[in-house]
Amino acid sequence: MPYYYFDYYYIVLVVPVIIASLIVHARLKSTYSKFSKVGNARGITGAQAAQTVLDYYGIKDVHVVHTSGKLTDHYDPTKKIIALSDGVFGGSSIAAV
Repeated sequence: MPYYYFDYYYIVLVVPVIIASLIVHARLKSTYSKFSKVGNARGITGAQAAQTVLDYYGIKDVHVVHTSGKLTDHYDPTKKIIALSDGVFGGSSIAAV
């Protein structure tokens, strides 16, 4: 008897989830790439847009910072920062905003 327990239900459940996540990731990258070439009407950067939303709602304790990478944008509630990636922080495309 093997040292591990193998159940075929794991394959039936895990494989479709992995395939679906790969498809979603590919679509996300494709859509981001497409709209990163189209400028926004106001000409503002992603950092300016984020700060405008924070100001509109009166949120003063959250700061917008730059982080390296592509599609690595995130909010860190422990540090109260919105970290925007290279293309978003300084970019003025629809994808950045």
